[in-house]
Amino acid sequence: MTKCSQLLLISAFLAFLAGCASVSPQPVLPSTDSARRERVLGEAVFPSLISRLRLVQDIELDIYLRNVVKELVRASEVLKDSPVGVQIYRDPEGKLSSYSVPGLRILLSLQALKALRYENELASLLAFEISKVEAGLLLTRIAAAVGSPSTAPEFAKAWTPQDLRKALPNTTDFFSGTGYFAFTREEKTAALKSAVSYLHAGGFDPRGVLVLIDSWKSAATKSPWPVSELSEVRAIPVEIRSKKMWVRTDITGNAAKLFKTVGVKIPPKVLRLES
Repeated sequence: MTKCSQLLLISAFLAFLAGCASVSPQPVLPSTDSARRERVLGEAVFPSLISRLRLVQDIELDIYLRNVVKELVRASEVLKDSPVGVQIYRDPEGKLSSYSVPGLRILLSLQALKALRYENELASLLAFEISKVEAGLLLTRIAAAVGSPSTAPEFAKAWTPQDLRKALPNTTDFFSGTGYFAFTREEKTAALKSAVSYLHAGGFDPRGVLVLIDSWKSAATKSPWPVSELSEVRAIPVEIRSKKMWVRTDITGNAAKLFKTVGVKIPPKVLRLES
């Protein structure tokens, strides 16, 4: 399969999130200097975050995971020289959760790791978290919470770690449905799109993203995303080499039965091709 064909295939999974009425503005991506400042703020937040998690110590696994991250960011001018830290924890609710903090501090639940079968699936999950760091999602959310609504680069430029530690309460909410890691559907979709690019650059098969999404679907009660988002059927435009293709997600379950019952063929994955 050609790289272009793989991109088309991977783009299909993004359709389940594309049904929103409005489009969020594109994040302001950091420069190397901005990424360094964001990393400093991330280091200020990290101790408070991991103090609430039950960490799992496995030095060999940690080294392996760090090496995978380094492969993923090797082509990134902004992140390639960033220190990398990956730690494992036990999710108290058994969810397939994962989080990331500026400075490429990535946290993976033991449950999420056990649900993965191949390296490209693992790389897909790590690339997803890397993309969240690149987009500054956590810092943007924290900035709004402390009364400094701005992009992550602007926030990192204006605030010091000392300022941030004073502003964050001891009861900081990281993990609830309204906490700092409760990113919007649009933000997560953008991170998934960016993850595909990281996978290509790192030499990993990006089709692992599809399997990752399937693992979330098959573990509905443990999924890090609402099942309603994972089950939606939508079509979105995907531009490849100046051609626009409208693609859809796979139609399964009751929706597929409905098509069959009324005698209508399930529409093809590529709905329309425009020059």
